[in-house]
Amino acid sequence: MDGDSTGIALDSSGNVYASDPVNSQIDKFYSNGTFITAINTIIPKTDIHGNLLYTCKPSGIAFDSLDNIYVTNPDNHSIEKFDSTGIYISSICAPTSMPIQGIAVDSFGNVFVADFPNGWVYKFDASGNSLN
Repeated sequence: MDGDSTGIALDSSGNVYASDPVNSQIDKFYSNGTFITAINTIIPKTDIHGNLLYTCKPSGIAFDSLDNIYVTNPDNHSIEKFDSTGIYISSICAPTSMPIQGIAVDSFGNVFVADFPNGWVYKFDASGNSLN
């Protein structure tokens, strides 16, 4: 790891994932520290001219029971969901204008995120609906 990581989590196989907001990616390692791959987290949303509208600089990171990857995206106040291979699935917009940081997913697929400056924890169901 190059020192830019802000979050770390393990998948169900024990692989280590580290979020890298500087490079808009998630770095994947075997449990012994051997690098496997970098997962690009730039989300393919563009305007009618083909200009990229949305980037993801992942901070917090967590997994659900299917090994889908959830990352907090503090710059856009959102949670981004990727499948286990790094394919973008969806976004959840957090009800705050402050950066969200920490993230966890429970066994039911509920997503919890921390609004660091305000001391709030937001809860969403597996479909991204707010439960607060």
